[in-house]
Amino acid sequence: KVLLVDGDELVGAKQNRIINLSILVPAHTKIEIPVSCVEAGRWSYRSDEFSSAKRSMYSRARAAKTHQVTTRMKCAGERYSDQSEVWDNIAACSMELDVDSPTGSMGDIYESYEQRLDRYKEAFRAEDGQVGALFAINGKVEGLEVFDSSQTFSHYLERLVSSYALSSLSDISDDNNVTAPDIDEFLKQVKKAKAESFLALGEGNDLRLSGNSLSGGALQAEERIVHLAAFATQSKRERARFIARSLRNRTVQ
Repeated sequence: KVLLVDGDELVGAKQNRIINLSILVPAHTKIEIPVSCVEAGRWSYRSDEFSSAKRSMYSRARAAKTHQVTTRMKCAGERYSDQSEVWDNIAACSMELDVDSPTGSMGDIYESYEQRLDRYKEAFRAEDGQVGALFAINGKVEGLEVFDSSQTFSHYLERLVSSYALSSLSDISDDNNVTAPDIDEFLKQVKKAKAESFLALGEGNDLRLSGNSLSGGALQAEERIVHLAAFATQSKRERARFIARSLRNRTVQ
């Protein structure tokens, strides 16, 4: 079996893309997987096949994408994102971090900050038996990632740290560290979240989570949660404000 994790980037073919939700692919099986393009300006082949970039979509864009996929699944039973908003989010992040990408590639943002992100990855190591982590930026809880085994979590920790760290680089607030009550409240919201179940593309079921300022998804297979991701969501107005601010900053420069 192969576990494909929500947000992982695939590079090559005509555009780089990210996986829209976690999928457990049975052995000897071919599956057409739902993806979102994260390179708006390239429409020519770089290779005949995709390969893993060993990185994940940065957390705030992934949170927005997760909400979009959940909405589409509930309304139409389709596992698609809002492609235009995905591209707008990447363009705004590029502007905010002053990254010039000819093809509007998310990968170019990561590569521009590779050394800085490497320092974040070096600072975090999984504890023995650890299967998940809660991430916060400037005193605000951002998201929760949980896997069904410590081996899988340890394998993915670096790309998760890099994902949240990249989001932190465009955060202009300067608040204190996250508090225990904040953590407890977020975990309570995850536990209370409404979970709607859909038959998964591979094995198991897709659970889509929604709650008070929270969205997420989980893959349930073999009577356990293989992967759960829950995010503190930004409103559409907050996302639009971020994009508008980034455009203003680029215009002033």
